[in-house]
Amino acid sequence: MVGIPRSKGCRTCVTRRVRCDLGKPTCQNCAKGNRECLYSEGLKFVNEATKLKRKFEHRDKDQDAGGSLLVFETDATTSSSNNATTESLEDSSPEDQLTPFTYGSNPTNEPVHYKENAVLSFVEKSSWMPATETLDFGIQAYNDDVLEDASNGLHSHANDMDIAAMILAPNLIQDQLFSMMHRSMFPPAQVDSVPQQMKSHGLWFKRLPPLTGTNKLLDSAVRAVSLAHMGRLQGNRSILEESRPWYGSTLRQLNSAIADGTAGMAPETLAATILLSFYEMFASNSNASWVQHAGGAGALMRIRGPDVHRFGFDREMYIAYRHTIIIEAAQRDEPCFLAEPEWRELSRSIFHDLRMLGEERFRETFDLAEQQYENMLDVPELLHRCKHFHKFQSLEKDQYPTIRDFVFDLIQRVQQIRARFRTYFVRFRGALAKTGFMWTTYLSHDPVIPIYYQFPNIFVGSSVTGYWTLNILLNLVLIELMQKHDPEKCSLYRAENRDSALEICRSVRFMLSSSFLGPFFIIFGLRISLSALQEKEEREWVIARLFEMSETHMAMAAHIPGFEAGADMPRVRAALSSSNSKVIELFTDG
Repeated sequence: MVGIPRSKGCRTCVTRRVRCDLGKPTCQNCAKGNRECLYSEGLKFVNEATKLKRKFEHRDKDQDAGGSLLVFETDATTSSSNNATTESLEDSSPEDQLTPFTYGSNPTNEPVHYKENAVLSFVEKSSWMPATETLDFGIQAYNDDVLEDASNGLHSHANDMDIAAMILAPNLIQDQLFSMMHRSMFPPAQVDSVPQQMKSHGLWFKRLPPLTGTNKLLDSAVRAVSLAHMGRLQGNRSILEESRPWYGSTLRQLNSAIADGTAGMAPETLAATILLSFYEMFASNSNASWVQHAGGAGALMRIRGPDVHRFGFDREMYIAYRHTIIIEAAQRDEPCFLAEPEWRELSRSIFHDLRMLGEERFRETFDLAEQQYENMLDVPELLHRCKHFHKFQSLEKDQYPTIRDFVFDLIQRVQQIRARFRTYFVRFRGALAKTGFMWTTYLSHDPVIPIYYQFPNIFVGSSVTGYWTLNILLNLVLIELMQKHDPEKCSLYRAENRDSALEICRSVRFMLSSSFLGPFFIIFGLRISLSALQEKEEREWVIARLFEMSETHMAMAAHIPGFEAGADMPRVRAALSSSNSKVIELFTDG
């Protein structure tokens, strides 16, 4: 066939004219050089119209008028509650929604009726992309015009039906849903300018399509997440409900895989576990749900050990998910295992491998980003000690004879890490200025937040909003520890927190221009900002943004400790005016 390369090697090795060992999902050459390893299969599409025509012509000869064809049907009794996930769906599966469809006695003359499937209807009518568009990870997306051309060979009794409802190649629909999700989660305008060394999230996501179709667990996870993401983003409850049986099926398959020593350690199992945490972010308004799955992904990564994550797909999952593991550890109120020596060594080893990639002018930015990651590793353990200082002081009485001694040591440690963060941020701004990557401001029509920020890409936006979030958190800890003996300095910390909170608010509009990374990081920033803002209009603005985000991006945004969607603002203001005595719970799961 014209256009299909004869070599079986990956496209990267073919282009570089080097020998490929045919390793999948990543060959050794690409793994060592941290290059994208995409095989040509991602571009091969076979027109099955003739095959399907023969199949159904033969079936129709043997089938009387009461024959049936299986189609998806949305169960009207399915719960529409956002948090009806783990508990209510472990026993459900996509197969539970299959119902027989019966044709009339004269299929060529009688109209065909079917129960509409929300997913197929959405894909058929989708205006997200042109008729055909080759995506950057080798999958070709099709809309209804292309699907119609491919289905001309079907039996004539299907002509009265919507083409999408007759698709009998589910992988084609899955590929299109995944393509749409990928472009929405990682918009080219935001990620193309990201330096090569920092494209961690996009890289592991690009490796998923070649793995689908070979692993049922991963297939179910991809289907569940892509449907939940699309349903949330489009505000389509029917599509969101379509995702729930796939979620339940994925849970059962995941339990079986983990019970199997070999399957449990497979990279596909880790990828599916990570995807389930994404699902909970989109579909559940309970913060505990995504934390549970993020903790599962972290635990699985820890069991697999650092050496497994040094190369290829495993390394890309580690790099992409390590910041989430740190946040999850803080949410669980426990130290992060990535701070252990062997995992720190893994991070430094990968850092040295990646540092030479890309343009030299971005190396300082990359160095600083890795330095900030090292700083972040210490935060969960520090928060844990601050929340339980009585317990730790009693365990370490030899070193800290009194509570006062222990608290002063905590203050010193928090101030040291805060100083490291501030040094990083000053240098990071300088590095961005050198490369022309500084963010800009523009006037908004928002009376509460009159200035908005425009960032060059999602990497810069996430980095600076992450810094402001952590700065508020550390200042809140210092206020708790110092408010009795140094109230004057605490006033300075509160003033700085207000400035950082407003900086986060100015970043919201840009961060919501992506459907995953931006919302994920800004949610934590907005939550912690509630402890720093005193003006009622500003607080109401933050709460409104979080509730809006829960409807349009991630359901978990609605989880604001102490607040409920739809609550009257006077009650919300009264709750917000409480003291900072439990401020850490706003970042954790209070």
